[in-house]
Amino acid sequence: MTVLRKPRFIDPAGDPLTTALFVRPPFLFRNVTARSFPLRANMAVLTNFCNNYLNMDVDPSIVHYAPALPYVYLTIMNYGSMAAASVQAQNVGWVSQHEVAFMIVVQRWRKENGKLIFKDWATVSPFIFVDDQLSLNTGREVYGWNKVGCRINADIPLWAGDPRAPLRQFDLSTVDFARPYAGDSQSDQTLLQVDLDAPPTFTEFPPDPRNPWSPLWSIPSAIANTASLVGSVVDIALSLRIRGYEDNRSLSGVLAMAAKAGDKLRSVLPGIAGSLNVDQEAADLADAMAGLPKLFLDSVTLKQFRNPENPSLACYQALVNSKMGVDRVNRAGILGDVNLLRGDSSGGYTIRIHQHDAQPIIQTLGLVVDSWSPERTPDAVANLKPVLPMWLDVDLYYGKGDIICSRAPWGVAGPSGGWIDEQKDKLPPESLELAAPSQPRTTLPPLFNDSLGAATQPIAGPFHFPDVTAQVYPLLADPEKLAAVVQNYLNDPLKNMYIPGADSGEDNVTKGWRFEPFGSYVYMGIVVCGDEFGQMWSNSNNIGGLFDREITFGIPVKWYDGDNNLISLAMIEPFMYSNNGRAVTSDREVDGYNATAATIDSLQDPWLTPNGPIAKRRFLRVATEVIPALNAGQKAQQRTLMEIDECEVLPADDAAGWRVVADGWGRDLI
Repeated sequence: MTVLRKPRFIDPAGDPLTTALFVRPPFLFRNVTARSFPLRANMAVLTNFCNNYLNMDVDPSIVHYAPALPYVYLTIMNYGSMAAASVQAQNVGWVSQHEVAFMIVVQRWRKENGKLIFKDWATVSPFIFVDDQLSLNTGREVYGWNKVGCRINADIPLWAGDPRAPLRQFDLSTVDFARPYAGDSQSDQTLLQVDLDAPPTFTEFPPDPRNPWSPLWSIPSAIANTASLVGSVVDIALSLRIRGYEDNRSLSGVLAMAAKAGDKLRSVLPGIAGSLNVDQEAADLADAMAGLPKLFLDSVTLKQFRNPENPSLACYQALVNSKMGVDRVNRAGILGDVNLLRGDSSGGYTIRIHQHDAQPIIQTLGLVVDSWSPERTPDAVANLKPVLPMWLDVDLYYGKGDIICSRAPWGVAGPSGGWIDEQKDKLPPESLELAAPSQPRTTLPPLFNDSLGAATQPIAGPFHFPDVTAQVYPLLADPEKLAAVVQNYLNDPLKNMYIPGADSGEDNVTKGWRFEPFGSYVYMGIVVCGDEFGQMWSNSNNIGGLFDREITFGIPVKWYDGDNNLISLAMIEPFMYSNNGRAVTSDREVDGYNATAATIDSLQDPWLTPNGPIAKRRFLRVATEVIPALNAGQKAQQRTLMEIDECEVLPADDAAGWRVVADGWGRDLI
């Protein structure tokens, strides 16, 4: 029987430093500032979310997750410097970003001998927004984070319109669909705002009866906030099934939770919990790699990719656990501590989440809304009050991910749902309830998990483009370089292919395929999608129009079978640039293109400039995020990658010379 191993990752460009995934774990984060806003949530909704998004049909003997607290933590972070941990990688370059995440604290359990045993605490962040494309690609494709591109807005202060208006602290927008499945195109949508109450005043006329420092208002407010906090503590302590908690709470489980919390506390303050056992896994990791932090926090993600043949299915799924180490706490404090003195547990902060069908954050996580403005309209804004918000300034270490379990079309069928336990401490077969030593293979991929709706998922085709303008520019290329790209991208990985047997359940080995460059030209294609004759749409998921402009570099190849019989001609595209973030994600995760986000502009015509009548026209500019100089430790920046300008007419002798080169270039390869 053939043992199937995970294949080597193939970089179409050959050199990993030239791709959009050049930043690889582990990472060092210095001076990360985080603002955390605990938001009340419905425990029953959180439990249902964990069951649908993490537990799925994973057997509890592998892992089982349950929410720990009826809170969702909105965390706004600024990564001043993000760099790989090794000195060599840091010299290549670094990136910085802002990140907004909605995080849930969960408990990790495992069934052993018919009983759920508590293993550790962890977090899951189903909604994450970042403003750096390199980080977005790495997070999605390495760890499985559901990252979405966003923009931090520099807003006009509300004070300009009303001196008593709240102070706008934060404003985030993302390019998305205001109304998915309504035939609209993506546009800039305000998603999240953070406001702080205006400072109280004693000179306002007429007097405000709701002045926060008035005893007639502050004392009842303090009593109500205290009662709410006490109620939450009692609710967590009782953990009643009728309140949405799972009924796996036991004395041994509570003791295990306390012991694990004590281990993490001891790693920070060794003298306080000396009698408790240290988290051995974190200690071993820190000892194995000198200089790493002792305190590690687990994060779990669902990593999955759509099946391009049937987008409702997944060609790969995995639960991935990654550890974030707290290297140093530089500073910390409470947000709105002056307001806390008058009994306001929110610190005077209000979180405003704009309702968009494409971002069902409130419904998915069961967030408790204090008020709506305007009341319950399609474009309503949900106003939420946090509980004891705080801020941190820390140094972090983020390691490589560990796969908990995974499944793919070649997985084993049966009660396990095709999941393969890949944990280092996985249970021996004799201790499992559902031990099935010989199960038939299945070629049916699992369903793609769409618990988050259309919020973070790529869009699959087939696509229809009723109004497309395409330009093709043949570019002469070095035949040896083209042959090297084809060899690395296709020939080496496909020289020995494993194909599952159709009936026998055994694996068959073919002689593989072989590809050769066809000619010595690279064809640069510029595609612009309009809507004059109708908007683009997807047959499988017609969420709306997302495609706009795209530039590709294609290499024609000849496709042979193992017996050197010509199968067909084809085109490979090792480089692709798109001006739409969701299109980039779809290209990379569904169709497998090496796509990169870029700004694709048509520059202003110089006709009205002082040299207008004789000035050269500039037709196209492509800019993307790159390292300005490799191995110089520089920050990634948005730089111009390519331009198309008007050129002078070549003299007749020069034109004839270039025609000779073009006619004879690579003739022996055709």
